[in-house]
Amino acid sequence: MQKACFIISLDCEGKWGFADRIGLSHDQVLTHQNLHKAYDSILRTLADYNLKATFAFVAAFTLSEQDYLRQKIWFSERLFAGKNWLDHFKRQVEQENNTEGWFAPDIFVRVREHQQHEIATHGFTHLPFQESLTSRDAIEKELAGINAWAAWQGLDIKTMVFPRNRVGYTDLLVKAGIQAYRDMPLYFDMKPRWAAEALKYIEGTVSQPHPKAASPLKIPGGSLMAFRRQYRLPPNFMILKRWQAIIDHAVEHKQVAHLWMHPHNMIDGLDQAWLFREILKYAAGYIEKGQLHNLTQQDYWSAYRG
Repeated sequence: MQKACFIISLDCEGKWGFADRIGLSHDQVLTHQNLHKAYDSILRTLADYNLKATFAFVAAFTLSEQDYLRQKIWFSERLFAGKNWLDHFKRQVEQENNTEGWFAPDIFVRVREHQQHEIATHGFTHLPFQESLTSRDAIEKELAGINAWAAWQGLDIKTMVFPRNRVGYTDLLVKAGIQAYRDMPLYFDMKPRWAAEALKYIEGTVSQPHPKAASPLKIPGGSLMAFRRQYRLPPNFMILKRWQAIIDHAVEHKQVAHLWMHPHNMIDGLDQAWLFREILKYAAGYIEKGQLHNLTQQDYWSAYRG
């Protein structure tokens, strides 16, 4: 790979991202109406700049309640840290009749209408592939569910975004037909979190080099666009300047600028839609000149395969 690449990947999960710790705040924020507006905003911005992205969906999030009732076999018990990952989901959906944020088939259909975008997997129920807390058997259930869902939807899933960015059990991916995955993002596991955020600006994080060919392929993990809920730190101009520097560096050194985020961050994050639009506008300038190539994760893997 000898070209500058700009990848956008989106972790599409609704309440599944918080399946083991659902609380009142999630019920208030992750409503169907809010999620619908967030995805529409993202799709409009991508269309405005003629860009494509990887939408990595939790398979269960794309189902309807009726689909769930028909396909309960896909939701067998799976343990995470010794507890059934599906306990909160089943309590809300089956006992409380609260499906808000768990099922969003219309959002999935809306994304699929834009055929330039890739549909990738973000797990079947967002069970983390964390080898110290999740068994191989549970992950095999997740992968079997992904394959059953993909076949039912007529999808050929080639790439993955690991739930909670916990890279694990990679030997099982290719067996399941998954050829590449988004690697762990820069500074992801660093504690405390505020220090990791600060270092992104102090060290002037730049673009990432292309990886060595491998199976499955490790796609450079990039960085979370930004997420602030209460305080405007870092300020907008610093976030934008940082992303402009990452994109400039990718162009100059023919490397990878990979931006990722959760669509639901558009709901309660400060100025998320504005930042997303401004970063994409900046990248689009290079793309129109042929100096930067906008690829999905599957495109990126295909380039390596070619």
